[in-house]
Amino acid sequence: IDQEGYNYLSTDYLAHLEGKEGKHRVDMDYATFDLTNVEDSEANYQQSMILIARVSGALLDYAIMDKTAMQMYVTKETFLDLRELFSEQELAALHEQKRLIYVREEESTEEVPVAIDITSIDFVQDNIDTKQNIYFAVSGSTPRPEMARYTWDYLHAWESEE
Repeated sequence: IDQEGYNYLSTDYLAHLEGKEGKHRVDMDYATFDLTNVEDSEANYQQSMILIARVSGALLDYAIMDKTAMQMYVTKETFLDLRELFSEQELAALHEQKRLIYVREEESTEEVPVAIDITSIDFVQDNIDTKQNIYFAVSGSTPRPEMARYTWDYLHAWESEE
């Protein structure tokens, strides 16, 4: 996402939160993690450690990432089981659209939905320069799952405007 897109997102998202119940603290972090730069393994390591620290320190509510990053970090422990945040009907619709990413429970055949493909959303199309699919996932350690849900509702509203 470029700086202009980030500035718009910050302002528009804060307007979206007006009227939501409770008090909300929003810390938007304009951080780009390039975790796939094979030419600079030291930079990859540093960025991976920052991401891991944010997840383990409960400082990350959600992540928007490309397919490569998703494949590197997708585990049930890293990301929240989306059944905790979405209704059965919402998940069924996303499943039918083939937009859910699943992980398999250890020692089980059950697949757990942990991410949503958001590539088709207009905001993503207009502001994220990538040739890969883009995913939305909720941090498994977030103490504020409602903030992740508000963000999903915000992103989904872009989709509904078509």
